[in-house]
Amino acid sequence: MFEYTKKWRSFHRAIGFWHQLTNKKRNAVGAEAYFVKRFLVALVMLFFLIQLPTVEAAPSLEQSSVKTGADNQAQVLWKLKGAGKPSTDLQFVPNGNILLPQAGQLTAVDTQGAIKWSVKIGGSSGYPVGAANGSIFVPGPSSIQEIKPNGVAGWSFSVYPATSGSSNAWLAYGQNNLYFPQASGLYTLDSTGRLVALTHWNSSELRSTKPPSPFASMACLAAGSDCYAIESAGTDQFQLSVFDAQGKSLWNYWLGALKQAFLLTGADGTVFIAAENKKAAQYNKGRVCSFAPNSTQPQWQTIISDNNFLGLARSAAGSLYLTMKGEMYALDAKTGALLWKSPYDKLASPPATDNKTGRVYAGCSDGRLIAVGPTGRMDWDLSLDGAISRTPLIDAEGFLYVATDNGNLYKIKIPAE
Repeated sequence: MFEYTKKWRSFHRAIGFWHQLTNKKRNAVGAEAYFVKRFLVALVMLFFLIQLPTVEAAPSLEQSSVKTGADNQAQVLWKLKGAGKPSTDLQFVPNGNILLPQAGQLTAVDTQGAIKWSVKIGGSSGYPVGAANGSIFVPGPSSIQEIKPNGVAGWSFSVYPATSGSSNAWLAYGQNNLYFPQASGLYTLDSTGRLVALTHWNSSELRSTKPPSPFASMACLAAGSDCYAIESAGTDQFQLSVFDAQGKSLWNYWLGALKQAFLLTGADGTVFIAAENKKAAQYNKGRVCSFAPNSTQPQWQTIISDNNFLGLARSAAGSLYLTMKGEMYALDAKTGALLWKSPYDKLASPPATDNKTGRVYAGCSDGRLIAVGPTGRMDWDLSLDGAISRTPLIDAEGFLYVATDNGNLYKIKIPAE
């Protein structure tokens, strides 16, 4: 407050100085000196204006009325303007609120668009996960922070030495365990922050006393009682590492040089991987494969001839959907057989599946939200205010929640089938 007041006082002094100069007669100082001093004073005023702190507008809720007789059209119910650009995907937490992760901040919004709480989180954060008790756990490069259901900070856990070189911080939650991949190994904690196990990666480089640098982790998830992590140490060669609930290493599967990868689990414990090759061949730019529970080898593998993967989703009807910039693939989840491939220009987000309607939703860089039917045909689209790079969120009642890169959050009524 002191600094802010001091700047304003200096600004007002500059304005007073400006009036003193402009009130003098030109012939007293000469025309040339007059304009030089006027120019210098303008520069001083501009400097102080730049230094003044900017005040961001508080988020504002804009309600929209749903037109009667428009059941075949997507309708915006409300727009929370200025909610903030999402840093990771939206998600529901156990109390039903929508979690909006942002750079250095978490915000909880209810389904009516009201902000319940907003809390600052230190440093860069990764992909938060919600626990059964309502707590939210936020991973950083080398730490985990608990956020209580009411937005109050809980326990924190830090790893030493800190991991370097990893662009994403991953965390998985399953059966009351947290799995946190780091250079020194996989940290398994319970939901109270107690360390259950530290398990070194199955690699001669990672078993050394000095943690490798850089370390990279591409994905981590819990499936049943096991944890699956895709990681690499010091090279571009990645492996899938699997651990049990006590942190015991079960098996590994080498994936090779990757640009990016996604993990997804099915209701029966099957784990799916979409992996994009770092050095893509003309007809082999990536692959999707499936691991049955307790299996150390893929049960099927499908080659993908396009690159720039965006994300993977699974429907209850047994289909896998993979989006990339310009294409959407549908695969049979049991066999990996290609069901269809459709071109969709300017795709920018991972897909989201709607088990009630059978549609797939995805966002585009031009601000369009598209709805694709089970056969690959686009059913409808809706233009919003900016690019949609995060996965649309669907609730149990069939409403969509979509965040744009411009920092606005929407609730959308899905049209009838």
